[in-house]
Amino acid sequence: MSLVSTYKPQNGVFGKPADVKPKNLEYWSKEVTNKPKDLRNLVFKPIYHVINWAKLFNPSIGQSWLNLAASTKDVKNALSAAEIPPSAYAFGTNIWELIAGTSKESAGKQVERTVLSGAGLVNPVCELTFFAASRKVILLSARAMARASAINALALFFISVSNFQKVTNSVSCSQKQIATLSKRARLNTDKIDLEKQKIVLARMSQGKWASYFTLSTISLASFAGFISTAPWVFLALTTSALSCNIGAFFHSRRYDIKA
Repeated sequence: MSLVSTYKPQNGVFGKPADVKPKNLEYWSKEVTNKPKDLRNLVFKPIYHVINWAKLFNPSIGQSWLNLAASTKDVKNALSAAEIPPSAYAFGTNIWELIAGTSKESAGKQVERTVLSGAGLVNPVCELTFFAASRKVILLSARAMARASAINALALFFISVSNFQKVTNSVSCSQKQIATLSKRARLNTDKIDLEKQKIVLARMSQGKWASYFTLSTISLASFAGFISTAPWVFLALTTSALSCNIGAFFHSRRYDIKA
């Protein structure tokens, strides 16, 4: 008997079953994108926010700290370049499916998915543009920077609304699943606990997207000249979103839940 056909790989890294399926482009694009994104959220964004809060309470903070904050912001924006290729690929794919009519979804769903993928591309492109302008790679006027920021805020508005709805739906699904499992004669406490942890993770995501929704709404209103907002409001909203994001990062890894 041939042993080749019956062989199954044993446990992989960290005791999880080894996956021998070939990885597709989407998998590798996520792997390449997630590493810089984790660096941004866990290292450079926290440093930038801590220094800016310190500046808010102590305006006479040393110039070296301000330089560090500017550098971390530049690195954060530069790392967003890793998100451009997969975002552009997703946007191009959705455009092609919309034009060719190859998708089985309704026209409204296709348009919505295309708009959201386009909004997902706008954010990293804008942040990379901000980095290039900060380093004098390209020259942009203050008006051009303001317009780019407004476009970025509009894209963030669409993304935050869509993701908040998705997370809210996932909370409802987990709650229904808990109710179903609780009615069974043999309670599966492990599955119930897992669904409860999914709800906790979803609540963190809701907090993040609610913060981004408020941030984008206030930003758009400020750009339109309807309101005038103090800088600390923007800092508080981005700090709230960042805190929820960091909490979701560690919570998803602790309970092995997809964020």
